[in-house]
Amino acid sequence: MIKIVNLSKTYEKDKKSVEALKNINLEVKKGSIHGIIGLSGAGKSSLIRCINRIEKPTSGEVWIKDVNIMNLSNKELRNIRKKIGMIFQNLIS
Repeated sequence: MIKIVNLSKTYEKDKKSVEALKNINLEVKKGSIHGIIGLSGAGKSSLIRCINRIEKPTSGEVWIKDVNIMNLSNKELRNIRKKIGMIFQNLIS
C-alpha cells in the first residue's frame, strides 16, 4: 500500500517559487495498478520523484507498507527503493 498525505513540493529558482504539488492525498491499495497522466508541467514527475524520495517533498508524508519514508535514513531509503518499480515515459535508446 502507498499512502500520500498532504504532499506538497515547491521549487525555488531565482527568488521565485513554483508550487508543483499542493496538498496531494492519495491511497493506492496493495495489488492495484495505477498510472499518472496529465499535461506537460502538471507535476507528474515531481509526484513520482517525491513518492520514491528522489526528491524531498516540501511538506507531507509518504507511507509505503505502514512505513513513513520521510523518516528513513539514506541507507534505509536505498533498501526500500530496491522494491519500488518505476516506468519512464521516454526511454533513451
